[in-house]
Amino acid sequence: MKLPGITHFMHFVEVDSTQNMAKAMAEVNTPSGSLFLADRQTEGRGRRGRKWQSPDGGLYFSLVLRPEFSVEKLGEVSLLTASAIASALYAHTGLLTKIKPPNDVLMAHPAKKPVYKKVCGILAEAKVTLKGKIAWLTIGVGINVNNGAPANLRKAASLRELTHETYHLQPILFSVLKQFWKNYRIWLKKQKQP
Repeated sequence: MKLPGITHFMHFVEVDSTQNMAKAMAEVNTPSGSLFLADRQTEGRGRRGRKWQSPDGGLYFSLVLRPEFSVEKLGEVSLLTASAIASALYAHTGLLTKIKPPNDVLMAHPAKKPVYKKVCGILAEAKVTLKGKIAWLTIGVGINVNNGAPANLRKAASLRELTHETYHLQPILFSVLKQFWKNYRIWLKKQKQP
């Protein structure tokens, strides 16, 4: 299956971190739209250096972009990524979705008092030029799909834990990327407007 918007694709059974791989490849001029996907990560991480447990069954990937905008826009890219993921996961599960800015996607069963759990984290990192422009941007995504969420994180869950169903990862990845590029292109167009 051809993945939407992807110019270069590498899939690993195991890496330390797809984000580390993406950043290293960005430094050697891998093209915008490069995707690095892993079945599991040994050193997955989130914001502020927090560890992101990444066992088999989750969806872990990083995307390289080369936008021409200032570093102040980085938070907006995290939010449009979270919006894309929330839309895609809702389409696959029917669960209620909520974005916790700047980088978390929470989901819950439709109930009188829904209890939202974190199913996805996003980590955007960039290299900035001396002129304050972004030379490259990597967006790391971890989605708890069929894996169990860490026992020590009561506010986290996987899609399987919330719905009691098992999901194929490839259609979810396809949907996330399709929605991401739609959001990203609209956002880029707005940046160019006077």
